[in-house]
Amino acid sequence: MLVVIVDGARRSLPAGELRDFGSFVASAKAGREGANPYGIHPLTFHVVVPRFDVWNPNLNPPISVLLFRPFTAAAPHVAFKWWWGISFVCYVLAIALLVHRYGGKDGPLLALWALAAAGFWDTLALGQIYLPLVLATVVAWLLLERGRAVAAGVLIGFIVAVKPNFAAWPAVLLLAGHLRAPLTAFAVTAILSTIPLLTHGSAIYTQWAGVILADESRTAFLTNASIPGLAARVGVPAAGMIAAVAVLAIVAAWAFRSKPSPLEASAIGMVAAIAASPIAWVHYTLLLLPVFFRWPRSTWLLPAAMLLVVPVPMVLRFLDAPLWQQATIGSVYNWAVILCLVRDRPSAGVPGGSRGFSRVPEGSRGFSGVPGGSRWFQVVPVGSRRFQRVPGGSRRFQRVPGGSGFKSAKFAESAESTEPAQSPLSPRSWAQSEFPPATGVDSKSARFGSATEEPPQPRA
Repeated sequence: MLVVIVDGARRSLPAGELRDFGSFVASAKAGREGANPYGIHPLTFHVVVPRFDVWNPNLNPPISVLLFRPFTAAAPHVAFKWWWGISFVCYVLAIALLVHRYGGKDGPLLALWALAAAGFWDTLALGQIYLPLVLATVVAWLLLERGRAVAAGVLIGFIVAVKPNFAAWPAVLLLAGHLRAPLTAFAVTAILSTIPLLTHGSAIYTQWAGVILADESRTAFLTNASIPGLAARVGVPAAGMIAAVAVLAIVAAWAFRSKPSPLEASAIGMVAAIAASPIAWVHYTLLLLPVFFRWPRSTWLLPAAMLLVVPVPMVLRFLDAPLWQQATIGSVYNWAVILCLVRDRPSAGVPGGSRGFSRVPEGSRGFSGVPGGSRWFQVVPVGSRRFQRVPGGSRRFQRVPGGSGFKSAKFAESAESTEPAQSPLSPRSWAQSEFPPATGVDSKSARFGSATEEPPQPRA
């Protein structure tokens, strides 16, 4: 991974070309001067590669025209360096937050993987918009975990306003019964989307819709990681759209029936958004960083993580390759997203702790306080060797009748554990992890760490 990181850094440093950042600045300048922000301008990026000769205008919603306006005040190449630096810092901060929360002994390896991700260096090289959105996603995820739904909803609303593809995220949260975050998100998206109407009138949305509807040639490009992108690549675009609608419908039904926790709903919502989008570049997968950090050893996420490290230039070598190579090696990002769709589901009720323990902070927002301190755990392995940790965070254990001996590093599934909700996409997907939810906390309330039963008291 170090070799990939060094090569990516070398390729991404600001040079003479402005690439996609030039398109964003050109769009902002045109909007400031009353011209069409979605037209072709002198700074618009022109892409010429095998089988593709296209212009890359700004394809983001009208709010992006206002967001990039401050960068029109400086020379374009100077502004590009500033944007490069801002993007880099946002991504490093996102990784630092995730390592602090989930890293543990795997922290350094997870950080290296995140820095080696193909979408990261290509985003910097192109001057794209995704890395501030990655930071917003990570902060929103951590806020959801702490029960601060409204604050998380504000950030999710900003993400959806800039990338409407991710509207599936709050939609799945809403269907899962978590109301405050998605309702706040939709309200923030509506407010932000109204601002361009006030500054440019309704014409700006007409112009944006025109460039989006005309943008069909890029669907089959190898860095499009969605299911419709893969289908268009192999010559069956209609099948891709049908599959995308089916994925969204199945995920919606699953969320409505299973009522997953906010983090579980967020994970499948973001993955479904990428998988079902007509165009979802490999850069979109960077927003899945919290999913990979939260469940780093999932059977399906491990190969997906490895595929997402394959550098973009290596994938683009297959642009003019035979069809079977484009559909296999050239579509590694698509297969990574599909693997994420069928990943193993973690134990219900372990969003707050790690490796099978359910942390229940006392008095924190969104949690029910548990007497005895903020780090109360109960561990009940199967069989005769059962122990329970006494409240208060001490290292004292009490033997439970039924056997002798204790092996602290080896636990098995409790015979009383409940059957977890199954994913709609695979018989094994979203299956229960190797660590069951702690007994003494019912599976429904434990989804977000709340306890409905008092912890057992120590024996005299």
